[in-house]
Amino acid sequence: MKAGLLRDRVRIERFLIADDAMGAAAKTWQLVAEVNCQILEAGTGRDYGREYFAMNTELAEGSARIRVRELPGETIDPAWRVVDVDRGDIYEIIGVQPTAQRNDYLLICKHGGTRR
Repeated sequence: MKAGLLRDRVRIERFLIADDAMGAAAKTWQLVAEVNCQILEAGTGRDYGREYFAMNTELAEGSARIRVRELPGETIDPAWRVVDVDRGDIYEIIGVQPTAQRNDYLLICKHGGTRR
């Protein structure tokens, strides 16, 4: 992958449940890595995004592909999430696909709509 394509900066985070100060379980996200990547937003066709109503609120959900380099010592888990550092967008990872070069991954993600 050419370095010039990696124009976006994201944080890759894993979900954790830890004890808070009172000993109760608290849900939190732990930083795995902050990396450069290429975010490829999907088009506007019927297969790429959808709008729906939930609890009297209109929600829009889109999909994206995010290309990242291999993380040494880490295996990217679909339970993790990706956060765009500049825009604050949160992407839920649906699938992880290695590319033909085998040194980078294509993350299939969705964003918007309801969040975990």
